[in-house]
Amino acid sequence: MTYAYAGSRRELDHQWSKNIFPDGCQRKYLGRTFFLLVPRKIKKHDPACSMFLTETGILTQVIQRRRSGFDIPVWVELEVSLDKPVKEMRRSSGDRFGDTERRIRKNKLSYKVVNDEAIFREFYYTMHLPFIEARYGDSAVFLGDKGAFNLYDKSDLLLVEMDGQPVAGILLQYFNDFPVMRVIGVKQEPENMAKYGVIGACYYFSLLEAEKRGYKRLNIGGVFPLLQDTLLQFKKSFGGKVVPNSYLTKDHLRMIPLFITSAFKKFLSDNPVIYYPASGCATRAVFTEDGEYDNKKMEQLLKKTNLSGVMETHVFNFTDTTMHGRWDEQYSSND
Repeated sequence: MTYAYAGSRRELDHQWSKNIFPDGCQRKYLGRTFFLLVPRKIKKHDPACSMFLTETGILTQVIQRRRSGFDIPVWVELEVSLDKPVKEMRRSSGDRFGDTERRIRKNKLSYKVVNDEAIFREFYYTMHLPFIEARYGDSAVFLGDKGAFNLYDKSDLLLVEMDGQPVAGILLQYFNDFPVMRVIGVKQEPENMAKYGVIGACYYFSLLEAEKRGYKRLNIGGVFPLLQDTLLQFKKSFGGKVVPNSYLTKDHLRMIPLFITSAFKKFLSDNPVIYYPASGCATRAVFTEDGEYDNKKMEQLLKKTNLSGVMETHVFNFTDTTMHGRWDEQYSSND
């Protein structure tokens, strides 16, 4: 399977590559091309290319929408409602929420909130940057030193501690009526402290702190739009709900299926994705091979990829060479 990416955001290309080819892939740069000529160049290079992903602007978005495809958000923000006490969330949030509480108790994790630039600088250089580089590699997205320190002026730093020593942390940026989790970091030396559940603790303690301060919701940051994505599933376990982006880009990628190979069918079938149809609401796109599906398997997939705030589900099927969207009454729904 091959796919083509057009745009300047290298980290997005690498993020999609990691999801499509988890075991790695070969890359070839085709050079700069006027956007209207990109499809022709793709076809000339590889007539069997399965998918074209392109960044869009005001002008290019209108033109790219003439080709059958999907508007995929670059990032999707999630938030957690604090209408009920955090201690009661386990009942509705599943096993992982309870597992986070157990690991906090087992590893005797605690937290404190500080507002000290010197402490933030130490956290930024010794926890945040090493953690992001180790975890995301070529797909890592950095604010940059200036962006991070400007952000800190409007934020507090929540530090997770083990035996009285900071082992992880996250920045809580305050808007008028809700805080946002930004700039996470985990101590990497002499060992990666993530194995002690400190990432989950960052989320859990942020919920407690937001509740303590009287907020009714907490923005828990952005996720990749593939509904099987590990980070999305992790944040979903805390009660994450899709909301309109407040600080992340509202840009979209246009995903255009080209030549439907068996490998591409499997990727799409295994990875329902959030997209925005003409209605403008966040929608789950589910793909089935040649219009046939096992009812039990489909029910399991829909259950696992269900996400609050995604308002509709559209089921698509495809033939060997073209894709035809259709509204399937059995599995299309409004939440």
